[in-house]
Amino acid sequence: MAQLPKNAILEGKYVNFREVSIDDAEFILELRCNEKKSRFIHKTEYNLEKQINYIKRYLTLDNEWYFIVENKNHEPIGTNSIYPHPIADEHWKDPNNPNIGREGLGRWLAKDGLSPLQTIESDYLIKAIFFDVFKFPFAPLIIHKDNKHVLNYHLNWGAEIFGTYNDDGLELYLIDLKAEDYYKNKGKFERMLYV
Repeated sequence: MAQLPKNAILEGKYVNFREVSIDDAEFILELRCNEKKSRFIHKTEYNLEKQINYIKRYLTLDNEWYFIVENKNHEPIGTNSIYPHPIADEHWKDPNNPNIGREGLGRWLAKDGLSPLQTIESDYLIKAIFFDVFKFPFAPLIIHKDNKHVLNYHLNWGAEIFGTYNDDGLELYLIDLKAEDYYKNKGKFERMLYV
């Protein structure tokens, strides 16, 4: 697997990615505990000490990349990540390579008021890292069944729903985005962003 330095700063046209730091704990809590934004994700207790400890633990890992999305003024506007998926569905397992199917995309949250271009690029960049840098064959995604806007967005990338999962009262879709579908649709999103 290709390497991406944990402290990498990735610059897009509309947003930048940088690794999360302890100083981001309050910003993350504000996003995750926002009543509107938390409808489709696991509930997070507004506990600054726990969030700081979570980030400290993350910073010791070598199989996870947790990014703060910033605008071009270097102000935090969201989060996105590549991380080992908590759901070990048989569909995602490869007996010849136990790591395949573990790393997935998630934690895509943003403040209100982003432009459509900032929103799309904040996802485009994580997919580019996932497929172009790490060369994973597919991206597992877990999306709440009522989160229609995000669900339709990923289906426009060519992702497919293959199952459902009930997790602590959340009704979730299990979704695959295969590398070939990412590459087939990448140009469509690049034209939206960069032409």
